[in-house]
Amino acid sequence: MPTFLSMSKISEQELNKWIADQRIAILFFKTPGCGVCQMQLPRIKAIAEEQAVSLKVIDLSENLHLSGPQMVLSAPVTKVFFEGKEIFKEGSYINFDQLKQLLTQYKADHLTSEHEKNET
Repeated sequence: MPTFLSMSKISEQELNKWIADQRIAILFFKTPGCGVCQMQLPRIKAIAEEQAVSLKVIDLSENLHLSGPQMVLSAPVTKVFFEGKEIFKEGSYINFDQLKQLLTQYKADHLTSEHEKNET
């Protein structure tokens, strides 16, 4: 079941476990006072909800230790993981249609492969 979480502090290990526990996961990195972040977040939330995908919002001001491991040097950054592997990363200028298309494709491909496994 998709989750929508806004995190204050989270360890790298907790974040990695959360990513691994989701089939498809979106991470949205933001900073306080970031106008672009404030404009993008409602659209990212709507896409996650529409696609039934888990979303975690991470405030970099409280989680600066994640910048290096996640290779996030500015905000906003949107990352998508499929079965623990990063498949999408965009910064300030995100193509929301491309994001929706990618999520739809990965969900459909996964359902097809699951169906094929069950038939054999």
